[in-house]
Amino acid sequence: MSINVEKGQALGHAELLQAAGGQTPSKLRIDISWQFKDGQSALLDASALLLSKDQLMPAPDALVYFNQASYQDGALRHEGAQTDGGEQIVVDLAQLPQEVKSLVITLSSSPFPEAPESPVRLGVLDRVFLKVFDAGADGAEPLCVHELAMDLQPWNAVVLGKLYRDGEGWGFEAPGRGIGEAKTPNGLAIILRKYSLPFKQGDRSGIDLERKAVASETPAPDAQPETIKAAQSKPEYSTPRAAPPRKPVPIAPATPAPASRKRSRLWWWILAALAALGISFATLRT
Repeated sequence: MSINVEKGQALGHAELLQAAGGQTPSKLRIDISWQFKDGQSALLDASALLLSKDQLMPAPDALVYFNQASYQDGALRHEGAQTDGGEQIVVDLAQLPQEVKSLVITLSSSPFPEAPESPVRLGVLDRVFLKVFDAGADGAEPLCVHELAMDLQPWNAVVLGKLYRDGEGWGFEAPGRGIGEAKTPNGLAIILRKYSLPFKQGDRSGIDLERKAVASETPAPDAQPETIKAAQSKPEYSTPRAAPPRKPVPIAPATPAPASRKRSRLWWWILAALAALGISFATLRT
């Protein structure tokens, strides 16, 4: 039976064990999902960071996020965006080093490419959920469910949940805590400044916060279907094809003018010549 966890509440190992039917799960799957307010959107990312006793990452890259899908040989994995919305993170608890004392699950936003210096606050969200499953029990109900209940408008980074060592097992806590009040456009950078000492000191080696663009195979939305179909059906050739030879067009011989017309023209010229001579002779006599 699933346990509903309120903001600030913690479930110890015994309670999670009871929710799992008395069998300690070796792997957990964490589902993070959200719903936007009407007309709102954002570039959101769920991440998971491993922490040591001092609440800092034991290594600069001890996390999974949109540019690092696996850590510690798959002990921590980011499964990426899911078809039904949200993201999934899987952790193999047995494979985590003993120095790891807890794991925090965060949600953050990245600025839109057209406005890289403008943070997108999480107030665009209507609802946020975190569910913890036994990864080895397909189709089972979640062990626990947490719906975030807090004002998200001031933040672009928030801690949703925390797994922590509890005796021989693990417990779960729902801190529901915002970080940084959107002082940096990239919410994950705010998270790393809190939990990574090298990152806070300016050493960003091994961390790439720039989203990788993925080329889409979908035609541009303004392209007409007929144009797309014609372009796809047009054959391509390795060498240009020569144009077929043109057939000579027969030219009909000119039709000779009738003989009567030629004679009439000749008489016209003779009469004109005689008229001219008559005028010239009359002029000479005068």
